[in-house]
Amino acid sequence: MLHPNLNPPSSKGFEEAMLSPNDLATLLNVPPRWVEKHYRKIPGAVKVGRYWRFHRAVIERHLLSGKPLLAPEKIGSGKRRAEIPLSRLPESSN
Repeated sequence: MLHPNLNPPSSKGFEEAMLSPNDLATLLNVPPRWVEKHYRKIPGAVKVGRYWRFHRAVIERHLLSGKPLLAPEKIGSGKRRAEIPLSRLPESSN
């Protein structure tokens, strides 16, 4: 008998616990191509055979913590994006 914490989840529970790249793109409201481009850097990513899947609980916990899914240096071509201080933005004329 397996340890109680090691019992495999039911197949329905497993399907709900893991997200495909398309499911993750829908959850994050980003294009699937964005997920494909950054899959190795996304927390909770695991390779299942030749496919990538994402732990729903890890993704949700990360997003609820208020942290960005990817660190700024992990986005783009490895260069940190320029950040403009709010004091340098033009004031609105409202």
